[in-house]
Amino acid sequence: MHGPRILQARASPGPHPQGSRDWPGTRNEPLTDPERPMDRSRLLAVARGDAPADLVLRGGRVADVFSADFIEADVAVVEGAIAGVGAGYRGDRVMDLEGAVVAPGFIDAHVHIESSLAVPHQFARAVLPRGTTTVVTDPHEIANVHGVEGIRFMLY
Repeated sequence: MHGPRILQARASPGPHPQGSRDWPGTRNEPLTDPERPMDRSRLLAVARGDAPADLVLRGGRVADVFSADFIEADVAVVEGAIAGVGAGYRGDRVMDLEGAVVAPGFIDAHVHIESSLAVPHQFARAVLPRGTTTVVTDPHEIANVHGVEGIRFMLY
């Protein structure tokens, strides 16, 4: 089981407010190797403050989905996973967010991709830039028309 992932969607949130600098995760470079399991002992060491993170997102406003508020905090990232949110994290790379919002990926809990009239990869290209990183899809329409082959198409 993997920890919470961030920076997986490579869609740009638009121009950086201070000019041409890159936002994290928008250059299409992989932040982690999905085939290599995460070193959880390193993740915990960073969370405790005993080791530097790979990346610290400094000076952001973190969207707290439980309180419906924003928290001024830094985010420590190790191998693409959030190690901690708070102050005082060190990192090999530090990105000053200058007050930009850091939000979790949105989950669309019920969608019929085929109703969008787009194939899955086109649907992903449309929703990723808007913050949706996960969908729970009900492929009943394509299953009714194409059966198992339709479901395979949606999965691959």
